[in-house]
Amino acid sequence: MLLVPQCIDLLKGLLEHGRLTLKQMFDRVNSAVREGKSFVVNTLNRKLVTLDSVQETLIKLVTARYVERCPAPEPVLAPPPPKDNASTQKRGAKTQQIEEPKTREQEVLEAAVPVEAIRFSVITNTEPDVDGEKKEIKSSTVTAREKRKYDALESDEFGAAETVVYRANFEEFIRRLRHKACVDSVRARLDDGAATVLSAMLDATRNAETEVKTKKSGPSAASFGGGLLLTFFWFCLVGLLVHPLLASPSLGVLGSVKARYVSLSMSSIYEEVIKNEAGRNMTLEHLRASLAELSNPPVVKGSDDSYSIDFEKIIELAHTDEVESVVLKRYGRDAYRIFRLLSKEGRLMETEKIADATFVGKKDAPKVLYKLWKDDYLHMEKLVVAAARQMQFLLWKVKKETLWKHVLDEMFHAALNLRIRQATEVDKEKELLLLPAEKRTGALHDRNNRLRNVKILIQSSLVKLDDSIMLFYDF
Repeated sequence: MLLVPQCIDLLKGLLEHGRLTLKQMFDRVNSAVREGKSFVVNTLNRKLVTLDSVQETLIKLVTARYVERCPAPEPVLAPPPPKDNASTQKRGAKTQQIEEPKTREQEVLEAAVPVEAIRFSVITNTEPDVDGEKKEIKSSTVTAREKRKYDALESDEFGAAETVVYRANFEEFIRRLRHKACVDSVRARLDDGAATVLSAMLDATRNAETEVKTKKSGPSAASFGGGLLLTFFWFCLVGLLVHPLLASPSLGVLGSVKARYVSLSMSSIYEEVIKNEAGRNMTLEHLRASLAELSNPPVVKGSDDSYSIDFEKIIELAHTDEVESVVLKRYGRDAYRIFRLLSKEGRLMETEKIADATFVGKKDAPKVLYKLWKDDYLHMEKLVVAAARQMQFLLWKVKKETLWKHVLDEMFHAALNLRIRQATEVDKEKELLLLPAEKRTGALHDRNNRLRNVKILIQSSLVKLDDSIMLFYDF
């Protein structure tokens, strides 16, 4: 556990400076130790940290994918292949629609990103040993094909530990926060048992996730290899780092993960559930009941003793819950019932049918619907029926994709307004803030307390807004 505070120190440096070499991390940590600003336990006696200790910490961070190597600054692009008119003409129209040529920017970005074995690996000692061979410590296992690529680049910019540049891997943090949001959403909708089962399934399938916005965890014909991750994901930065399993050697399988999706059997889910403290006393019958709960709505899909997670459905339900809470607070109970009905139905409904289904007065329902439509929370269509006399009906619907973008835009504006309000409050009291604390007495003391309370309220509101923005923007 002595290395855990160093993990915080290294990540703090990477977040502050963007990217650092191993030597720069070593210098920065020891500088913080001398000044007494380090999280390292040795700060108490101001004992400097060794390079080996920093290297070992970096290996653990890279192994857990919290840190990665920076892309190549000058990627080498292969010359474009010559255009073959004859072969192009032989291709069918269907093939031409599927194959879209990549832009030069896309080719540069793809060429700059190292292969997985290099992206998440560390060479900690490039000095030759007594046998004339290099000693290497890698944070991930390397396949034979990737090893050839690794050796080819080893003598270049990736070859020396002093020149390799590292940065924080934000994708991994967002992925784990996305998992946390999924578990929290299921816990709020169902119960702790269902959340525990989903948490265990997420732990077991995290190896197979190659994208942050993975839609589904399975199914796949490929077998799931490389072991199971045992890391918890419901903590944020410090919580993720201080967990003792961060140092587990089982995390070393990350470097050999391929782009694949997996499904889990009942027995594999149960084995993963009982490893966690929350599911240690869960029985197989309780597990079956929780999986049944998770299948309605189908956030977990199962068939033939094979279960997979539907991330897309979980995030959609979380979006709906968030918007429904906004509608309830802003427009009241009647608007909430109407919006909830239209959200569940997912189709156009006529005004009178909406009023009957939600028990809202037929005089009040059109007013509520019009207000929601005016604020872009509902979509409206007019239906004109030509009979003995012409009649017009108003049809209403929730268009979720459009609405999610609108709500996200409102959140961005709300965050901006809060920051402007905070800056205005501080600017109004700038003379007060210049006074020493002992002189802020009487009325000045009351003004200082008011400013502090306003700042606390705005900061807490911004934190909640950040969570909501991440739900709609990043997840």
